[in-house]
Order: sequence, then structure tokens, then C-alpha cells
Amino acid sequence: LDYLKLYLLGTPRIERQGTDVSVDTRKAIALLAYLSLNAYRHSRDSLAALLWPENDTTGARAALRRTLSTLNRALNGQGLTADRETIEFVRTEGIWLDAAEFSTRIETVAKHKHESIEQCRVCHESLDAAIALYQDDFMAGFTLRDSAEFDDWQFLQAEELRRQLSWALDQRMAGAIASRDFGQAIDSARRRVSLDSLHEPAHRALMQLYAWQGQRSLALRQYGECVRILDEELGVGPLEETTELYEAIKENRIHAIPESTERAFPHVDAPAAGGMTSAQTALPLIGRTQEWNLLTDAHDQALKSGQVVIVEGEAGIGKTRLGVDFVESMRQRGVPTLSTRCYEGESHLMYGPIIQLLRDAMNTPDAGAWLAAAPAHRLAEAARLLPELLELRGDISPPTPLDVMAGRARFYDGVSELLLSRLGNGGLLFIDDAHWADIASTEILVYLLRRLRQHPAMAILSWRLEAIERENPLLSLSSEGEREGWASVVTLPRLKGEDIAALVEAAHPANVLHSDVFSTRLFEETAGLPLFLVEYLALVTEQSQETELDWALPISIQDLLRSRLVAVSEIGHQLLTTAAVIGHSFDYTTLREASGRSDEETVTAIETLTELRLIEEAGDPGENRDVVYDFYHPKLRTVIYNDTSQARRRLLHQRVAQILARKNRSGGIQAAEIAFHLKMARQDAEAASYFKLAGEQAEGLYANREALEHFREALALGFPNASVLHEAMADIQTRLGNYSAALRSYEIAAATSAPECIPQIEHKLGNLYHRLGEWELAESYYQSALDALEEENTRPGLQAQLIADWGLTVYRRGDTARAQGLGQRALDLAVSVGDSLPIAQAHNMLGILARSRADLAAARSHLETTLEIARSLNDLSAQVAALNNLSLVSSAEGDSEEAVQLSEEALGICKEQGDRHREAAIHSNLADLHHTLGTDDVSRQHLRESVRILADIGGSGDTLRPEIWKLTEW
Repeated sequence: LDYLKLYLLGTPRIERQGTDVSVDTRKAIALLAYLSLNAYRHSRDSLAALLWPENDTTGARAALRRTLSTLNRALNGQGLTADRETIEFVRTEGIWLDAAEFSTRIETVAKHKHESIEQCRVCHESLDAAIALYQDDFMAGFTLRDSAEFDDWQFLQAEELRRQLSWALDQRMAGAIASRDFGQAIDSARRRVSLDSLHEPAHRALMQLYAWQGQRSLALRQYGECVRILDEELGVGPLEETTELYEAIKENRIHAIPESTERAFPHVDAPAAGGMTSAQTALPLIGRTQEWNLLTDAHDQALKSGQVVIVEGEAGIGKTRLGVDFVESMRQRGVPTLSTRCYEGESHLMYGPIIQLLRDAMNTPDAGAWLAAAPAHRLAEAARLLPELLELRGDISPPTPLDVMAGRARFYDGVSELLLSRLGNGGLLFIDDAHWADIASTEILVYLLRRLRQHPAMAILSWRLEAIERENPLLSLSSEGEREGWASVVTLPRLKGEDIAALVEAAHPANVLHSDVFSTRLFEETAGLPLFLVEYLALVTEQSQETELDWALPISIQDLLRSRLVAVSEIGHQLLTTAAVIGHSFDYTTLREASGRSDEETVTAIETLTELRLIEEAGDPGENRDVVYDFYHPKLRTVIYNDTSQARRRLLHQRVAQILARKNRSGGIQAAEIAFHLKMARQDAEAASYFKLAGEQAEGLYANREALEHFREALALGFPNASVLHEAMADIQTRLGNYSAALRSYEIAAATSAPECIPQIEHKLGNLYHRLGEWELAESYYQSALDALEEENTRPGLQAQLIADWGLTVYRRGDTARAQGLGQRALDLAVSVGDSLPIAQAHNMLGILARSRADLAAARSHLETTLEIARSLNDLSAQVAALNNLSLVSSAEGDSEEAVQLSEEALGICKEQGDRHREAAIHSNLADLHHTLGTDDVSRQHLRESVRILADIGGSGDTLRPEIWKLTEW
């Protein structure tokens, strides 16, 4: 038999019949390594693209043929099988691979069961053999400079094998301690430290072992080495338990050597042997009868008038389980259901839960009929979040581009009514972990839930009361709903003793652990928290049921989850790590591409991970939709992510960003997600560009605060044109009424901008000081900006806008004659160049002046012209100004009802923009109008809202400025 040995742990080499075989190209070695560890058929095109990414298809395939021929000669034809389209390496009896042998021996130990170390020498031997095989890291010193994808694959293989070696060393050390072989234990601990010098438990183990052997000075020196490494590499000190061990050794207070040599060998059951049965994985919902009945009653009531139910309680109390089970029960009864979940740390993903609801609505069997009947304008608004809606109906026009601000009310109304129509009569909406919803999603949920009151449907929201912020609008909405009778709150208590006994009986019927003693102890250990109860019961395997349960197991949920990950296969672990980097939810395509695994490997591993209840499908993706998965436990992702090395995290974040960027070329609002991954990959320049784009997208979707955060991130990451960011931030701060912050940002923008940009910024500074009532400062900035524009003589339209704004300031100072001159000058200049927006602004100003001198006919003519132009341009600011000022004209004419109608329209648009100062002014005007009409209750409501906003604007460090409170027209 022609024996062939492949050594990949260390410098790659090939040995045949005991003699080294020379392979003259690095690509041949890379091809052999890739094929031998991925034992399935590969297409020639995929291999060619992997190893020769810079060549065209023809050239890459030709290079692959030459390399395959070279490799086949070196191997004497062993292992390689190929046809015109595929290539495979088959490990037959005469072929041995050190990396595969290493992993096999590790897996053998992981799956082996035994009573004690004395009875399992095979595990000692397998671990020793595996550790001896690991001569160095996978393909140490080998790289392909022209194939980044192969280098990525090599890196991931090396990381996985290092993880297996770490586990093997930990187990070998524990076994040596159990058999009192401290020399062997110290050798294992030393190698564990050399493998990962930042792994503090290994340092502690080595300190403990030295102390047990009486080598106190070595133990203290090991502590010093640990402190030095942590300081140099991470800039942190050791953990408290490490320091406590050091103090104990120094003061001769070290624990005695363990007396028992009968300690069970630490091992992890293989998934197939250690998992729960299908009956155990479907534990019934116990102890929630009262809460279930409340949900049922609420649904019955919802058939008459919409109902909202809040399910609240602490983490792990079972809010999700109750909601999911109730939704499934309703769905089986034929009730239309929609569900979504919000995730911690994903506030940067605007409208994520809303997008999921829209996808859920689309992925039902009768979605076609529903979409066909939906009004085109509502689908167009929803297409802002879900661009694929445009492909479903030929009569849907693309939504307004992001750089043109459409009506927020129309946007919210379109999405909300579309979802409500999907629910129909008696439908059920479930929003899980609503306390983690991003601000933009929260606002649209509030809008939707208010309209649900007039709709025969029900909504369930779950949240942790301690996690939801006091100012969260959903909290105010629930309080309002409770007072008015259309909302109720269900608070979940912890399970009682009898509930736990019933749960144990359901999990392990007729088992020796089914006893009052066991149930009592389980209650003491878990305090009745369902999540912990389920996890403990999942650990009770058939073998452990015959002996006393090890109550020393940590009750930390992260430790429990981590214990279920150790024996996951190499591919499964890679996929879980990749998924953890992507986020709580992840789609199949992104997972496969970022992990570097084939379709077959990915599908097989996903099926296994799903069976192990580590991940789960997020729902039916529908035809031609990508499958989306969630982690089974929300904290599972955190455990996996934190256990992943920093280098690997960066690599995966970079891959995910590249994949999302490629997908994002067709549109969508993924810029913030891409930016986040680039930031985590330390690709600061690219991340900064995407954060800027995310800020622009957020601003276009009325998410002003998110836009600010994205612009700040871009600034912190070194976006090269900082002045653009400062100006954009100042614009938003101005709308929000944060005038001190806006002033600082404008001043920085002016100081760092190119000369040609300064007049525009000075114009904005003038407008800001106008809002503050600092008339002299406003005029000085207008004058400076106008001088610069007249000198360059290239932007007459901007000059006309500036002159119109200047005229308003002069008018507010009481010089109406001069203001009239400026207004006419602005109009003449704008008309001469045919620029519509400054024409509208000039007419608006002249309308204000006409009303001030009681020429109401002229005022109305000017302002109606402004409104007509503003609507044609879809300019919301100009529309608000014209409507507000026309309302004042109508009031002066004695038509208070028309004035109210115009003001309310202006208020709605102003809220869309988020311009709080002008919103407060309109509330004040409406208060006056309703007082005139005798509707004093409504008047007081508007007055209170005006005072609240104005007090907020006048605070936060701003000096009290009376002019802020006097705004009525602009």
C-alpha cells in the first residue's frame, strides 16, 4: 500500500512512503490543503476563483489545470479525483492527515462517557496523542499574497484548531489533577498559557499547581508575568480572583491538594448523546393560566374595539414564551398574526422591527391577494423600508428620494394602514422586547397603536419594566390606554413550587429526579425564573438522572449556554461565530458568504444547530426570499461573540460589511449596519463614509436624533470633510431647538470650510441668531455673507434668499420701510434669474409686511403664491411658513375656523420636520384661535404644549431669551 501523509499542523509538507515529496508551487500546496479539509466535490470555477482571484475565468481555469497536474504527479495519483467540472480529494485507507487525526481524537474524548479518570485511560491516550500532533499552528508561515479569500479560510481553520487544542489542554490538565499527576498538569498548563497568554484562568491554574508542589516562588512569579502581559497587551489589571489567589499563596493560605482521586473526568457529551428528547424540548407552558385567560379575554374584546396588552416582567421570566405560544394558538385558529422582535444593541438599525413586520406580512400564503388589493400609495410609502415592494406591483411609483423630505405623516400612515389591513378583523400583532426598539421604530409603533384603537385587532407588547426608559413614548401610551380602557398590563410573576413540580414531571416523567426534594432544591437554585429552570432541566440527561445532579453547576445563564457550545462541530462553531458577528438575526446568504463555507456545509450545520436549539428559523421566508434565523436565546449571541478572539471578530465584521455593501447597491437603508460592521473591523475611513450616508438616510426618514448620532460617529472616525458634518449636525440641532449646540457646530463648520462654503454657513448663522432674537448679530452675518456672494457674483438665487431672510430680521426690529425695500429687492433678484424657492421666500416676506400694515388682500395674494410654489417644490419649510402666515391673515379677516384649519395643517407638516421652535409657535397661535372660538379646553391644551416646548428650548444652557417666546410668524 502506497502510504501518503499530509502534515498541515506547522509548516505544510507531504510525505510518501516515509520520504518527503517536493511540490514546486505554493498554489499546489494551498489547493491540497483546501481539498483535503473540505472533503466534498468542488466546482473548478469556485477553486479557480479562490486561488486566482485576479485572473479572468479562462486564465484562472487554465492555471488550475496546470496546478492540478503538478499536484497529481507529486501525489502519484492518490486521493485526487477530477472530471471536466469538479475536483475532489478522497481520503482513502492509505492517506493520513494530521489535522483531521487531531480533530478526530478531540471528538472521541468529547463523546466518551465514563465514571472516573481511573477507568478511562483511552481519554488520556487520545488527548496526549492529539496534543502531540499539534506541532504548530495550521500551515504556520504559509500565505498566498494574491488570494485574500484563501488567507481568510486559512486563518479561520487555524483559529478553530487552536480552540480545540485549548479545550484538550484544559481537559488533560483537569484529568492530571484528578489523578494527582501534577507534573503532567503543569506541562499542560504551561502550554495552555503559551497558546493564549491572555487566558487568565490558565495563569491561575499554573499558580495553583506550583503552590501545590511547594514551588511558591514560581507561583508568585507566574502572577507577576500575568500582570505584565495583561498590562502590556490590554492595559488592564488581573481579575479579582487572580489577585485573591496571589494573596493566598503569598500568605500561605492556599487550599489543600484535592484528596479524592475518583473525580469524574471533565468531558462534554456529544450533541447526539447529550441532547434532550423531542418531548423534553416541547415543555408545556406551566403556571400561566391566569395570564393566558387575560390575553384570551382581551382578544375577544378586540373584536369590538382594538386592544393593546403589555406583558412585562424581568429578564428570563417567560414573556417571549407566553407571547409566542399565544400567537401560535391564535394562528392555528385561523387568526391573522404578525410578529417582530427588538434586540439589545441594535438601536443603530432604523426601523428594523417595522421592516420585519412588513416581511412577515408578505410571507403568508394569501399575501398575493392582500398586496394586490393594497392602495398603491401605501405600498409606495412602505417601499421606503422594503424596496422589493416596488417589484410586486407595476403601478407603484418609487417613493420620494431620501434627499427630498416627504411627509412623515403620509409615511407613517402608509406603513401603519398597510399593516392594519393585513391584520384584518381580529388579527394579532406581537412586538417582543419592545424596550429595545430604536427611536424611529418606537415613533411609528406609537402611531400604529393609536390607530389600532379604531381597528378590530389586538397588539401584544412585551418589555422589561426596568429596561424601558421613563421617557419612552410606549410607556406613556400604555398609561394612557389603561386610563381610557383600550390597554391593559399583564405582569408575569416567577413560578411557584407547584408549578416547578409540574414542569419537572413534564420534562422527566416517572424519573427518580421527580420528587418533592428535587423540585424544592430546583426552586432554591433558580428562584422560579423560567429561563433558568428550563436550562437546568435540559442538563438532566439519562445518565445524570441515575445519580445526584451536580448542584455546583453555575446558575449564570451565560455559563449554562456556554456549556452547550463546547462540543459543537468545527463548521457549526464557525457558523455560530459568524452569526454572532452579523447580529441577533441573520440571513442564510450573508451567513454562508461571511463564513466561507459551501452551501452543503452551511445547510447541514444549520440543521444540526437548529436541532440543538441553538438557532431557529425566524419564520417562513416565502417564495424567492432568503431564510432568516435567530439565536434561540437572546444572550447566546453575546456569549459566543465575547468568546471569539478579537482578530477573528474584526475579520468577520469586515466580511459582513463587504457583503452588505454589495447587497446595498440596489438601495435600502442598510448604511448604518454597514458602518457598524466597518467600525468593528477597524476600517475607520470606510466606516466614517457609511456613517455619513446613514446620517443622510436617517434625516430623510425624519429620524433626526439617529441622524445626529450617525454624523457624530462619522466625525469621531475621521471623516475627511468634517465641516460638512458639522454643518449637517447644526441644521438638525437648529430644527430640534438645541441652539447652543447648533451655534457651536456652525462656528466649527465656518472655521474649517473651504472659502466658497462660508457664505452659506454665515447665512445659516444669521438665521439662527434671528431665531434667538439677536437681531444685530443676525444682520452682521447676513451682511458678511452677502458681501462675499456679491463679490463672487455666481449665486444670485442664494443672494435673493439671504436678502429675504435679512428683511424678516429688519421687520422684527421694527424698521418696516427698510424691510419692504429688502423684500422687493429679493423678489426682483429672484425673478430675474427664475429661481422658484427665493421667489416664494420673497413673497412670504412681502405677505408678512402687507398683513402688518392691514393690507390683507395683498397679504393673501403674496402668501398664496408662496404656498403654491412651495407645494410644487415639495419644500416643507416654505409650506409651513405660508400656511402659518395665511392663518394669521384669515384670523385678521375674522374667519377663525379657516385660520384653525390652516394652522393645523401647518402644525402637522412642522412635526414631520421636527422643527420644535416653530411647532411651539403654531401651538401658541392655535391656543389664541381656539380661545377666540370659545373652545377653551382645546386652547389650554395647545398652550401647555407650546410652553413645554419653549421651556425646553430656552433651557439646556441657553440664556433666557424673551424673543424665543414671541415667535408668531416667519
